Order: sequence, then C-alpha cells, then structure tokens
Amino acid sequence: MPVDRDVFDYYIKTVERLVPDAEWCAAGIGQHQFTLNEWCISSGGHTRTGLEDNIRLDRDTLAPSNAALVKRRRIFARNMSVPSRPGSRRARSWVCR
Repeated sequence: MPVDRDVFDYYIKTVERLVPDAEWCAAGIGQHQFTLNEWCISSGGHTRTGLEDNIRLDRDTLAPSNAALVKRRRIFARNMSVPSRPGSRRARSWVCR
C-alpha cells in the first residue's frame, strides 16, 4: 500500500466495517516505518518496528539496535497516553482503544 493517509484510513474503515472486533497492524518499510507506527498508534492499531524493516533512527543516524527503534515508538505511544502490553515473544505492542 502507498504511504498515503487517505488510503490508510480507507483500509482501517474497511477492516472495522467487515470485522469490527479485529485487532490490526500496519507496517512501514524504511523511511516510512515511523510514519506508519504513528498512524497505527493514533488509530487504535498495533505497531511493528525493527531492523529488518528499517535501519535508521533518522536520515543521518543508523539505529544501533532494535531496542533503539522500539524506544522511539514507546516514547511516541507514551506521549499519546497509550499503555503498552505484552506482545509477541520478542516485542511489545501498543493499542489505543
């Protein structure tokens, strides 16, 4: 899917219409990872982050670890008052509900 907020919102509305109780996630690759993380958190979805999808904290800074990418996502979620909860075996997920 293109990194386009209107398209993202369309998909979320479609999921909510077809499966109202579904939990969902979207993932961005490379420079778009944090954009999609922010959209997911602010729209009530789960997020995904990690070096397998993105190797940079910003244009000029390589991420030293997955932990650095997760920390950035955690700060954004905390600023939006979104609680964390245990996720998969390696990660945490944030949900706005």
